[in-house]
Amino acid sequence: MHRTVTPAYGRDYKSKAAALYDWHDGLDFILQPDGCYIGKGEADTAGFQVMLRYNKLTRTVSASEAPPKDKPAQSKGQRV
Repeated sequence: MHRTVTPAYGRDYKSKAAALYDWHDGLDFILQPDGCYIGKGEADTAGFQVMLRYNKLTRTVSASEAPPKDKPAQSKGQRV
């Protein structure tokens, strides 16, 4: 099932690289139109094919794209 998510907690991303990095890093996003919080782990468990909205919600990218190897400057996530 295809689902769209938007950044949570007031976040926004100017680049798809930053959005993908944080999605794959497990940060929360908002499942649309439900409004509940969801992360990559929950989406994978539910079998969702996810589209991420970014750049003031004007652009989309498939969450199945590989994340960048290096952390983008705008990313909020912190990989350990």
